[in-house]
Amino acid sequence: MVRYDAPLRDYTFLLHEVFEVVELAEQLSYEGWDRDMIDMMMEEWGEIMRTAWLPTNAVGDKIGCTYENGKVTTAPGFKEAWDVTTEGGWFA
Repeated sequence: MVRYDAPLRDYTFLLHEVFEVVELAEQLSYEGWDRDMIDMMMEEWGEIMRTAWLPTNAVGDKIGCTYENGKVTTAPGFKEAWDVTTEGGWFA
């Protein structure tokens, strides 16, 4: 299986040096958003991508989605990957 390592160095550079996300969070009244917390979040996101989403690539390419009777069905593994993502509160 292919191994994926998220380009965390690139992401953290963009977040901190280009977008100044800590300062932005302060302006938006988000408390506790410091550089260490954001770096930790990016590491966790990279792990979710590697363990939950990467395995869906091959099956997604091979099987894909289907649309039948007004209902879309994703390939096996997509629901589980989505559940891992949402249960972790990533879209809260």
